[in-house]
Formats: sequence, structure tokens, C-alpha cells
Amino acid sequence: MTISENLVVHLGQAGCQSGLACWELFCLEHGIYPDGTLATEFGHTRKVSETGVFFNETARCKYVPRAIFFDFDVDVINDIRTGSYRQLYNLDMLVSGKEDAANNFARGFFTMGREFIDCIMDKFRHEVESVDHLTGLMVLRSVCGGTGSGFGSLLLQKVYQDHPKVPKVSIEVNPSPRLSTAAVEPYNCVLACHASMDYSDVDVIYENECCYSMFIRHLENSKQIWFPTPGFTFHWFLMGLYSLTRGSIMIGTL
Repeated sequence: MTISENLVVHLGQAGCQSGLACWELFCLEHGIYPDGTLATEFGHTRKVSETGVFFNETARCKYVPRAIFFDFDVDVINDIRTGSYRQLYNLDMLVSGKEDAANNFARGFFTMGREFIDCIMDKFRHEVESVDHLTGLMVLRSVCGGTGSGFGSLLLQKVYQDHPKVPKVSIEVNPSPRLSTAAVEPYNCVLACHASMDYSDVDVIYENECCYSMFIRHLENSKQIWFPTPGFTFHWFLMGLYSLTRGSIMIGTL
């Protein structure tokens, strides 16, 4: 019997903030409290084939996400360290720099990225060694900024060199003309696509303007939601990820 054991890497502000909603959804699915304990009083039982897909079980019967969070901006990681799910994560897997990548692909891929890639690869190897067989890697990032585009491409290349046979799924947020916050976002996207196109097996692409237009078009008549908030957008964004992970919960590979 082969149990799927997957690793999720969250890069940049968009990847880390969507990661909070991601693991909140996974905890609700598996019946896990924000402190990592199993909600047995509601009838949830321990199934290794389900919880072992994305969670590691500790000696104290707590479930820790098999995930790595990284951003050059320390404020983004500090929000996770002090958030409502702070007891859920392994604090050693929350890595931050001292300054952001300034929406620059070159800073994430060459200068600042080279300083942190060995540290992140050590975290990656630690997670790989904690499982019997890694069956899949998912990378959540935005190719608009410097961390997701530059460092995300560098990480995919390094992982491919060490684990070429592990399936890699890159879940990306692409820039849009009317919702871009920086003029260099299209350049970051093009450079990231070129640098990582040979190192990921599946790319799931979301486009900011398309998602917001869909929300506004279908919810404009609602009295509860007049404009989609970032948290609401992330939950809808992760419903696509949720559909991808359903097959992993079954016995087999990603």
C-alpha cells in the first residue's frame, strides 16, 4: 500500500497569504484544530492515508503541516508566526529575509536568492527525509513579484536537479494590465515562465483581473459581499487547489 506524501512550498507574499487559507481549508477537511490536535469529539478518526498526505504526526499526536514558508519580507512571515494558526506550523519551516525583493526578478533569482537557496534546500531535504516516499511537490507563488518569480524559478531548478522524478505542480498568480501594482510585473512573469518552464510538470495559472471580474460579476447583486476581499479571493483561489488534492488523499500517487 502506497500512501501519498506531498510537500507544499509557499513563496512570496501571495504564496504565504494564500497558504494561510490553504492550511485552514486542509484543517477543516481533516478535522484538525488550529493547535494541531485532532477533533475526535466530532467523530473524526485518525486515517494515515488521509492525514499523512499533507501532515506529519508528532510524538504528542499533533499534526504539523508538511510545508515551507519563505519570503524576503520579514513582516509577511511574522504575520504567520503571530496569527491564529501559529501553533499549527513548525516554526523552523518559516523562513524570512531582512528586506523584500523589490518586485525584481534578478534579486530573487541571482543576488538575494543565491544567499537563501541553500537554507531552503536544507529545509526541503529535512521534509523529504521525514517521509517514506515523497510523491509530489506543490509550489504556491505569484510571478508578479521578485520572490515568487525569481526565487521560485531558482527553487524549481534546484529541486529538479536533486529530485527529477518527483512530480512538481506550480500554482501561479499571473499579472493583469489593470490590477498591476508595479510596471515590471509583466517582465517578471515572462522571465519566470522562461526560467521554470522545463522544471515543473504542471502549471496552474490564475489571472488577477479575471478572478476579480468573475467575483464582481456574480456577487454584485449580493448584499453581503459588494467587493471581494483578499481573504475571500484566496478561499476561492484555493478551491481549485482543493480539487487537485482530492486524488492525493486516495491510495496512489499525485
